[in-house]
Amino acid sequence: MPSLRQRAEALSADRPLPSQEALTLEEAQRMLHDLRVHKIELEMQNEELRQTQAKLDTARARYHDLYEQAPMGYCSVSMKGLILEANPAAATLLGMAREHLVNVPLTHFIYREDQDSFFLLRKQSVTPGAARACELRMVKPEGTPFWVKLALLDGFDEQGAPVLRIVLSDISERRQARAALQSSEQFLRAIADNVPGMLGYWSRDLHCLFANKEYFGWFGRTAEQMQGVRLPDLQGPELFKKNEPYVRAVLGGEDQQFERLLAKPNGEIAHTWVQYIAHRVDGQVQGFFSLVTDVTAFKQGQEQLRVSDAALKAVSQGVVITGPDQCILSINDAFAAITGYGEAEMLGQTCRILRGPLTDPRTVDSIRLTLHSEAEFFGEILNYRKDGSLFWNELAISPVRNAQGRLTHYIGVTRDITERKHAQAVLQAALQEKVALLNEVHHRVKNNLQVVTSLLRLEAGRSSQPDTRAVLGDMQGRIRSMALLHEALYRSGVFASVELGAYLRQLATQAFRTLAPQNGAVTLQLDLATVSVGMDQATPCGLLVNELIANCLKHGFPENRGGAVRLELKPVQPDADADADADADADAERGAAQWRLCVSDTGVGLPPDMLTRQGQSLGLQLVADLAKQLGGRLEIGPGAAFSVTFPIESPELPAIAAIPAMVT
Repeated sequence: MPSLRQRAEALSADRPLPSQEALTLEEAQRMLHDLRVHKIELEMQNEELRQTQAKLDTARARYHDLYEQAPMGYCSVSMKGLILEANPAAATLLGMAREHLVNVPLTHFIYREDQDSFFLLRKQSVTPGAARACELRMVKPEGTPFWVKLALLDGFDEQGAPVLRIVLSDISERRQARAALQSSEQFLRAIADNVPGMLGYWSRDLHCLFANKEYFGWFGRTAEQMQGVRLPDLQGPELFKKNEPYVRAVLGGEDQQFERLLAKPNGEIAHTWVQYIAHRVDGQVQGFFSLVTDVTAFKQGQEQLRVSDAALKAVSQGVVITGPDQCILSINDAFAAITGYGEAEMLGQTCRILRGPLTDPRTVDSIRLTLHSEAEFFGEILNYRKDGSLFWNELAISPVRNAQGRLTHYIGVTRDITERKHAQAVLQAALQEKVALLNEVHHRVKNNLQVVTSLLRLEAGRSSQPDTRAVLGDMQGRIRSMALLHEALYRSGVFASVELGAYLRQLATQAFRTLAPQNGAVTLQLDLATVSVGMDQATPCGLLVNELIANCLKHGFPENRGGAVRLELKPVQPDADADADADADADAERGAAQWRLCVSDTGVGLPPDMLTRQGQSLGLQLVADLAKQLGGRLEIGPGAAFSVTFPIESPELPAIAAIPAMVT
């Protein structure tokens, strides 16, 4: 390229000088002066250009230093999104050498999910020369993610082509700090919202700066409605007037605690415990925290405890409360009166202090094992009072557990039953004496009946008259049935009732064994339900069965005829007999059950003149009279069957468990 001098000489050759012959001396001097002035101007312009160039070089060096040494990443991106140049900070941020960044798409480093944010930022229309920015995630080639604030400015390169000037600021730490702050705020909010009460903060001018959700629910407000609300407006004039002295005191630096009745939005009145806690900064009160706890349940518990304590003192039974280690924590006045020990003497002791030489060790072991298994105990134990006197103690011990099922206390209830035990001993002695007397009476009656039976048997053996012998035999059977009943009562020791089915089974078996033919052609069938009756019903039932079985065996099986005699005792269903008379209805109204006793046989049957002979037969008359004595009705038929339906009222005492055999 030609030098500046060469280009100037070329231009001078193209411009010929004016002819010297035409110049006067004056014109030559003027031209020389002009040339000297132009030379000086050129020298001055050159100096200005040199100074400007020096400033430009200084500014370029300064820009280069700022660009190269800047802590933020700078890069130029073409309109196609390719990186044209980047400073060292951008290369470090993107994790790639500067020379390798050229012509790499910037979106190569932007998270796929955040690329839409970058494209939308590019399309935003802004004032020329104004920057626009967004926060998005980028990733380094090895996969390390980071957050950046991307600022974008439209510009031009040296050739005037449009480019994007981009500034990248690493905000990962700031984002992490923001997330940590949000997490901390959420954590603190969760703590505040789960505090069992209303928690809030009030400024010195009594504006709400914070409130938990319990505040919202109690006063029926949203979070937005609570923010900034004044305490007088929230509480209302009447309530704030009551609380104002406490508010002034806490703003003066003195923490406050007091009780207050508050109305809920549903109209319920609650007992609350209010705490105002001053908030100080550099010794100056900036506001105060308020914590309001609903203590209604606690107040109700206190009232219940007061009532329970009064009831505990009022009960006549002694009550003792111990810990799980069985050490006494409390006793009531009745316990002190029973044992003779005062409460101060019993506290810290165990109930072993009440034991003595005559205390049954088996009962003590039973109590110990029960308490070891944390179960309930109920029983009687012989204890000693403080003065050494004995008393019988009816003791009930119950374990008390908390909500988790863990044993926390034992409650013992004691009752002095010494007088009752003495009365029981006296009663038992009288009862034993009475039992002995009854045993002797039944024993003698049974023996006398056996003597009568033996006399009748001897008389029958002496008589040669068949009719006389038959009558004496019938009398033996009747007396035997009564003797069997007394024998059963004597052997069992129970005199109020007898199990009728077992008694009739034994009676029928013995009567059949005595009267039935020896060839075995006739059998006995028994179908007897279980029911307890008193002696006043057992005796006629026995006589009736004895009479009817004897009648069956005498008249039902002539000439060695075979067959069966059947004895049944069953309850009558309520609707089984629609023709029941008024007496049976009255018995049903009293709660007496209806039973049917039936004796039948499969022999020759009843004679045609049965009804005529009934008035002439002593046995049949006796059966009819016994049915009336039972309060029942006698039915004959169908066939050779006699049944009596009568009411049975259960006796008060238990019946005989079994009927012992009678020696004949």
